[in-house]
Amino acid sequence: MTPRPHDALFKAAFESPSTAAALLRELLPGAVRSAIAWATLSGEHGSFVDALLADHHSDLLFSARLRTGKRQLVYFLLEHQSADDPTMPLRMLSYQSRIWDRFVEQHPGARLAPIIAMLVTHVPDGWNGARAFEELFDPAVVALPELAALVPRFSMIVDDLARLSHGDLAARPLPAFPRLALWLLRDARDSSTFLDSFDAWIPAMLELGWTRSGRDRLATLVTYMFRVISPLHLERFVPSSER
Repeated sequence: MTPRPHDALFKAAFESPSTAAALLRELLPGAVRSAIAWATLSGEHGSFVDALLADHHSDLLFSARLRTGKRQLVYFLLEHQSADDPTMPLRMLSYQSRIWDRFVEQHPGARLAPIIAMLVTHVPDGWNGARAFEELFDPAVVALPELAALVPRFSMIVDDLARLSHGDLAARPLPAFPRLALWLLRDARDSSTFLDSFDAWIPAMLELGWTRSGRDRLATLVTYMFRVISPLHLERFVPSSER
């Protein structure tokens, strides 16, 4: 049994390049979305070992070609976060550094490939942490332009599920399983919110149950529900005749 059910569900929902592409298309700015040759999107290993033999794992990593003359690579670092992390951009930067180290080894002499950092978060009250690396510095320090120019700068694309309505999630051009996964990641930890939203997602669950593979996915969702829902509320999902 996995001790990290949120991570396991997120990876199960988005580890397929075709499904990840649907989410990435939704979150990327239009000009960037149009620059990607989406048929080339593929998964990459997101595990790294540093000099002290410590394992580091990004959630999901993908690469694709750009629609340019030389068709350069671009990477998508897709992270999931269920709790506040005030230094999230620093963690992203550490993953980016390892990805570039590996890129240099595999592509000697090539210019670095861009890495787009993307965060899907279901922190209950919404993401209030930093979205850009420079936000981790004292504003009074980086207010000096000459100093700010010497500080690394990048921003994360943040998909803040807590700020989305049922309609927002339901309207996403995703298959039923990843849509349901995003809903459960957002709502299942709060039993009251989860029970209030349950009926709205029954059609998507029925859609998922039409095929054998869909029923397997549905079993994954149900397993997640019973991992994260408070035991005090589980009896509400058992028919009264069986209690």
